[in-house]
Order: sequence, then C-alpha cells, then structure tokens
Amino acid sequence: SAAETSSDARRQAGRLRHRDAEMLKQNASEEAEACEKTENPPEYKRQYSSVWSDEKVGHGHARSMLDGPQAWSARFNRVNEYMGMNLGSIKQVKGIIIQGRRGHSQWVTKYKVKYSLDGVTWSDVPGEFVGNTDDRGVKVTN
Repeated sequence: SAAETSSDARRQAGRLRHRDAEMLKQNASEEAEACEKTENPPEYKRQYSSVWSDEKVGHGHARSMLDGPQAWSARFNRVNEYMGMNLGSIKQVKGIIIQGRRGHSQWVTKYKVKYSLDGVTWSDVPGEFVGNTDDRGVKVTN
C-alpha cells in the first residue's frame, strides 16, 4: 500500500540521515586529528637568511627543530632575518609554533609569515604574530 511505502521511505531516509551524520562525525574527527599534527621537518629541509658563525644547516646555530638541542641564531640581530622550511608537499597550515632558545636570552618576540607553492613567488599571511617572552623554551602557538 502507499502508506507502507511512505513509512518505509521515511525509515530509509532516517537511516540515511543517521549514516550521513555518522560520516560527518567521522570526517570532523579525522579533520581535527589532522589539524593536531605538528610538522617539524628535519634540518635539511630548513633554510636561513643568515647563521651565527656561518655554520652549515644542521650544525651549531643552524638548527631549529622544536625541542632541539639548539636554536637558530641569525648572524645579525636585525629586522627581516628569516627562516623557512619545506613541508615536502602542499599542506594546509593552521598555525605556527615557535620556541625560544632554552637557557639563553635568544627568542623572537614577533614575526610575520609568508608562504609559497613553488619557492619563488611568496604571499603574506595577514598580520604580525606574537612570539616568545623568555628563555624557558615555552612553545608559543599562533
């Protein structure tokens, strides 16, 4: 009968809505998990505008991994010194984590972010971000 068909259709639609809701929850959970992944590329995927004592990437003051034994120290204490990193593929970056040099009076108090898809053409992320305030190695996330 038409009433049974209509009732079956409503039950089927209810099952579809429930399944769709479960899929949305799963997708949201996967997206949240992906957002929580911290990219911390190896030293050889990083570059610096200058390095104290002209040390080579991966040595001495040319190291900048989070929780590493050292921190990048620019050769000059001036505006526009920079570090960059290659994430290996196109990624959606949701934040930046910075960390001052533990036990030494060296940290970045504010910074700007640029990004590039090809390493040649760069675009600014709007705004200026707050950095560290001490040498305790506290991570600041923006």
